[in-house]
Amino acid sequence: MISKRVKDIAPSATLAIDAQAKQMIREGKDVVAFGAGQPDFPTPDNIKQAAIRAINANYTGYTESSGSLELRTAICKKLLRDNRLSYEPAAVIVSMEESTFSTIFSKRSSTLEMKSFSQARIG
Repeated sequence: MISKRVKDIAPSATLAIDAQAKQMIREGKDVVAFGAGQPDFPTPDNIKQAAIRAINANYTGYTESSGSLELRTAICKKLLRDNRLSYEPAAVIVSMEESTFSTIFSKRSSTLEMKSFSQARIG
């Protein structure tokens, strides 16, 4: 028996949009699908090679919940170099989870500053 709470869960709109886009592509329609947030192109070779190097260097385990210190430090250097923004690694959180933003915003103080950087492909 399935509980009422489970029955009341709405289907994922994101997955529904993604399924519809895939169906349209199968039908031969020209579609640029943004529903699931997955790229519609193969992973570039330089990214593949970087991933292979990381695996060979044993960067295969979980990092700190805020992201590796090495990555957070590199982000701080990039922000200073390219954007003239000065941050300490302790002020940077790197996460793949959208729920992280909800957690931070629900606990944030009035002085917390949030910046979100997303990868994008144009063209």
